[in-house]
Amino acid sequence: MKEAFDIDELRAFVVMADEGYFSETAGTLGISQPAVSQRISRLENSLGFHLFIRTAQGVVLTPCGQSVLQNARRCVASHGQLLRQMDHHRHSSGGRVRAWIEPSLAHESLIQVLSGSPELDVLTERRKADWADQLRSLELDMVICGSFLQQTVIAGLERTELLREPGLTAVWSEEHYQISPESFCLADFLSSGLALPSACWIKGVRTFFDDWCIRVYQKCAGDVAEVNSCQEAVRVCLAGPRIAILPGNLSSNAHVLRHSSLVSKGLFREVLPN
Repeated sequence: MKEAFDIDELRAFVVMADEGYFSETAGTLGISQPAVSQRISRLENSLGFHLFIRTAQGVVLTPCGQSVLQNARRCVASHGQLLRQMDHHRHSSGGRVRAWIEPSLAHESLIQVLSGSPELDVLTERRKADWADQLRSLELDMVICGSFLQQTVIAGLERTELLREPGLTAVWSEEHYQISPESFCLADFLSSGLALPSACWIKGVRTFFDDWCIRVYQKCAGDVAEVNSCQEAVRVCLAGPRIAILPGNLSSNAHVLRHSSLVSKGLFREVLPN
């Protein structure tokens, strides 16, 4: 080895191995293509062997590149973990806590209450990575999110129940369905199109909902759009003829039901669990 290399060069190598193209690697790293090429070249010069074979279709790992890739991944991952730990201790040494709120729950009243604490940094943006992993890596200190039925215990994480609510809420727009809450029956709309915020927020609600419909109505919902939040489910209702099925009761969903054309009805209070 001719000289030491830095972590940015090693990270460029790992990303390039995953992406296979200079343009995609540059986009992932947020740098220019020439900068990517320079980092790879410096790393190859330091190691004394080539990591990639350049082709018209992109790049391919050399045998030497393949042999060191796994260790390079571990180094990059360990460096990232070290930075997160250092940031966590720097953050917590000042007595501050980073709390992420799942966007479906992040309505104004809750944000106002939590933001009143000078020790709490409140985050509400959609997270690309799994929040459990971000807690383990110390990127987050606390998460406020929804669950359904008996949420699986996640090893190494402490869970506290803040609020328990029964049932579901059905929501629709008068512009698409001229029907009163008193005469609404879900069985009549199982084939019409539903929106269920279950993809990444309330794990397990889709499975329970399907099972319950089969048990009670002897049929399954035919067209269900799984979305990422209650807000998104409501937007789907406003855009077209769909019924949103929101976990929780009417009061808990009040912050997403402010549009003048929306109508809502609490469902299954006697049947669905909390």
